[in-house]
Amino acid sequence: MRHIHVIGAGVVGLATALRLQQQGYTVTLIDRNGPGEMASRGNAAGIAWTDVMPLASKGVWRKIPGWLLDPLGPLSVPPAYALQILPWMLRFTRASFPDRLKKSVLGKASLNKASLPAWERLWQATGTRHHVFLKGCLDVYDNQAQVVSARGEWALQREHGIEVQELSGDELRELEPDFSQGVVGGALVPGWMTVDDPYALCLSLAEAFEREGGAIFRRSVSRVQPQGQQVVLHLEGGEQILSDHAVIACGAWSKTLAAQVGDKVPLETERGYNTTFADPNVSLKRAVMMPGLGFAVTQLSTGLRVGGAVEFGGLKLKEN
Repeated sequence: MRHIHVIGAGVVGLATALRLQQQGYTVTLIDRNGPGEMASRGNAAGIAWTDVMPLASKGVWRKIPGWLLDPLGPLSVPPAYALQILPWMLRFTRASFPDRLKKSVLGKASLNKASLPAWERLWQATGTRHHVFLKGCLDVYDNQAQVVSARGEWALQREHGIEVQELSGDELRELEPDFSQGVVGGALVPGWMTVDDPYALCLSLAEAFEREGGAIFRRSVSRVQPQGQQVVLHLEGGEQILSDHAVIACGAWSKTLAAQVGDKVPLETERGYNTTFADPNVSLKRAVMMPGLGFAVTQLSTGLRVGGAVEFGGLKLKEN
């Protein structure tokens, strides 16, 4: 039986390891921090298979300067990193042009359409379905011009079979009474799913993996070296592991390891920030997206999570 090592025990690495395990492989997960401890712990808790528009969307390049100049905006780049990231930002901007955007939408919609059934199979097989709820998501705006602009994206979603219901401000307040009068319009996307706590889901997936004989090593992989038909994983401290196959699924750190085996991936380090309020004095039944402001709000089992601020600063940037 062939042995596969999966580098990275976030939600992607966990799902990959479980699927390989179901296919009969011997699988070991390697992560320097443990299951779900990094980006998977702090995400916005949405199964966003209904989002077909990529981040490099139409006209996004016009918004970037304003976001960067706004100290409370959703995007920041430390001055010391600006020159280094410039080639990537130019590539990102080029991806938002109509000819590239159409291909990106088709690719993303195709992947998303297959993702939810795949997740459903995994949740059922691992007994983790109780972590996920079909509550839908609300896109909300405080500016009527933004509502008009959003109709193009809603139409695109409908073209790909995704239900989107445009709603007035009053109709949104009927669904979420705690919305203020500042909400003038938006839409309900009923198919969006919400996780009760991303970290709890990761821990449950890890338990299912170990229950079926999988092993989880808390180590840091510094180098991946092909050796014939196998691969050598070099761990910090000098230890080496010989594996039949390796899967690199360690988020932003994947770029460096992938380059060592000849795969040049145009991957940047997107660091997201959020705050979870244990007692927010606000009650929400659904996930809420605020595209005009670049933020998302989700009711978790641990409190109300508000997130969306993004920083591009590289792997060496200290956490704020």
